[in-house]
Amino acid sequence: VLSPNIIIAQIVPSFQGIYDKKSTSFSTSSSLTFDGSNDKVTTNGTLDNLGGFTLELWLYPHSASGSMAIIGENNLIEFGYGSATSLRIWTNSGGNKSWSFNSTTFPFNTWHHVAVVGDATASPYLRIYVNGDLKASGGSNPGSTFGVGHNPTSYTIYLAKTVWGTGDNYYDGFMDEVRIWNDLRTQDEIKANMFKQLNGDESNLQAYYKMSTATGTTLVDNSSNSYDGTISGATWATTYVPLGNLNSSYQTDMEGLWEATGTSTSQASNGLTMTVSSTLSEENF
Repeated sequence: VLSPNIIIAQIVPSFQGIYDKKSTSFSTSSSLTFDGSNDKVTTNGTLDNLGGFTLELWLYPHSASGSMAIIGENNLIEFGYGSATSLRIWTNSGGNKSWSFNSTTFPFNTWHHVAVVGDATASPYLRIYVNGDLKASGGSNPGSTFGVGHNPTSYTIYLAKTVWGTGDNYYDGFMDEVRIWNDLRTQDEIKANMFKQLNGDESNLQAYYKMSTATGTTLVDNSSNSYDGTISGATWATTYVPLGNLNSSYQTDMEGLWEATGTSTSQASNGLTMTVSSTLSEENF
């Protein structure tokens, strides 16, 4: 919870940060932590027969290995670690695509926003976005929809396990703000909402897991579709992604605007000064 009358800041990848000196409040939140051993979430949702889809969430991974599950439905749409140094989206009718990373481009013990998008109507059919940036695209033509011929009763949507099949590895780390859309989200739409909580009634939002309950073994679906999940082994954590919802008037009544590149900077705008050191963290600016 942040105290009133402070400078609310968003440092976001590859585009400007806007800073508002306003009175506001943030609600206490939470996330789920998975131990990489036996933790998962089972939902009653399905990704069957979609002309487009978007799976997006915040990850704070502790470690990685091949075939490590993140989110998806086995034998239909599966997303996770293809190896210890790659993220992979696989579909049963639209091919697959991977993005290779290293300890600099996708470090452990850091929050990352990840979104995978499927588009059955036009190439590129599959896209992987990390922190709002397009990292990989490709795949093959799935026809009119993803998942033709799939039996949706065989599996449902899982988090952290049973995504690549029953033999996949468990996800190890924190997970927060999971959103499942039954349409393709554009890069601009992903960027516009990745740092905000949703209302839950957005068009084409199939399931939305804020992970803010902080208690119990039911993962509440905050959309209107009631695709609640059952938590097995995973526990609630007080480490969570710092989202910055502001009143709409705060977003248009700008107090200062800075844009800079490099390892450190100090700039003034409208009488306000921002100083960022070369070791930027949430606490030191």
